[in-house]
Amino acid sequence: MLIDVGMAASWPVIKENLEKHGSLDQVTHILMTHWDQDHGQNLKELPGALALSRAGTARINTLDFGQIADLYPKGYIENEHIKYIETSSAHSRDEIVYLIDSENEGLVVFLGDLIFAPCSVVPVSNLIGFDTGFTINPIKKYLFLKKLAKDYPELSKAYVGHYNKPLSYNDLAQHVKDLESEEYQKFLSEFIDKQGQENEKLKSQLKF
Repeated sequence: MLIDVGMAASWPVIKENLEKHGSLDQVTHILMTHWDQDHGQNLKELPGALALSRAGTARINTLDFGQIADLYPKGYIENEHIKYIETSSAHSRDEIVYLIDSENEGLVVFLGDLIFAPCSVVPVSNLIGFDTGFTINPIKKYLFLKKLAKDYPELSKAYVGHYNKPLSYNDLAQHVKDLESEEYQKFLSEFIDKQGQENEKLKSQLKF
């Protein structure tokens, strides 16, 4: 099973790493966090695998399509160890988050691009720039991450799309705390003012 499949330019490295653990034919499931091209260009390299996403499911290189809610109505995939959570379109309109209760690493979460990199690495001012350009609704992103940290204190790791190592639960909690800085909360408040009534009901949940 893979979480996202990366860009075509990265395929030789991805393929080499996969083949250290077995053959490509052994990949039966691909869990897509969202459909941005840097997360999904290599789908064609894994014919026959079942790709799952918020938009539904499809078996690669076939016309076998289905809806994720119909296939997995209980909120988990294949078994209760692989759960999914919808984010109400924060970074991307089609994103979904995966919670996996792993034998080797404990409870891990795959966040896609809901965190580009933690504030400890990327200054809040730079993060505001990223969120202005690449996040549909940074308020929903902040509230989702805050709720995730609150609901799953047993998380051991959080994997994010563009950082070179997983975050610990403490890293995730600190990132949420950093998003509650006056600078970032002011940015969120200004975002609400620009969006109008659509997000007004969320304003009471901000710290600023």
